Amino acid sequence: MRRRVAIIGSTGMLGSSVYKVLNGKCSLVLTARSKEQFEDLDKVHGGVYVHERHIFDAINPSISIARRVQWLSEAIGDVDMVINCVGVLNKFKLGMTPSTRDYFTINTELPINLSEIYGKKLIHPSTDCVFDGTAGPYTEDSLPSPSYGVYGYAKLFADEVVKERSQVFRCCLIGEEIREDSFQMFTWFKRQKSVEGYTNWIITPITGVEFGNVCWRILAENIEIAPNLLHLATAPISKYNILRQYKELKGLDIELIQNGNVQANKTLVTEYPEELAKLRIADFATQLKEL
Repeated sequence: MRRRVAIIGSTGMLGSSVYKVLNGKCSLVLTARSKEQFEDLDKVHGGVYVHERHIFDAINPSISIARRVQWLSEAIGDVDMVINCVGVLNKFKLGMTPSTRDYFTINTELPINLSEIYGKKLIHPSTDCVFDGTAGPYTEDSLPSPSYGVYGYAKLFADEVVKERSQVFRCCLIGEEIREDSFQMFTWFKRQKSVEGYTNWIITPITGVEFGNVCWRILAENIEIAPNLLHLATAPISKYNILRQYKELKGLDIELIQNGNVQANKTLVTEYPEELAKLRIADFATQLKEL
């Protein structure tokens, strides 16, 4: 019998990447904020309309997030896994300022409410932005120092509560969007003519597709992870080299300029290498080829 999986927020970078992996392998329950988003997802990856779909907008001031999540859970019914792919992105570095309420509603209250209902069935992605990059590498036990203001704190507050009931994977997620106007790194990069790449900004990235692969391995192989908070740590790489590899892979005609003035070490490492090894995360070059 095929496993039944809910992807909450199936049309963003992470959600569409997870959908790409699980479509055809599972019976899916998909959420999006509008039917137009489902149409966009279907145009890129296909198969959307054979799956159960629900319109769900977590930002609705007239109804509490707890009531909205309760309604959603009743509509979804029983599932084997729930993957939370909804999030208000870190937009401060882009000169954008979403409301503080939106950050905490989406990045804190939503995952907490999902965790209360689904417990161990929930997989929730966190971020390396709970650290500011001044004292990396960071383990699961490192003292948080959230970067980007409200964004980092909202994600951290969710981690502390959700990890008591559900699986939290802290990672640096990157990937491609289905919408060409997105500010996700690769989608934004493809629209540029000249870009500075930071040679001294070090991260441990995992693509949205590889995150989907991790979820599938857990489900298909009944993998149990001991710590409820685990760093999905990959080999450290600079933002410059990430863009260089992506540019070469895609054959992009973009000028890429080295910039060594901006520095941060957001390297994630884990206190639980045996647990991480169960997930068999691919090396970054392989991850890029699967985008």
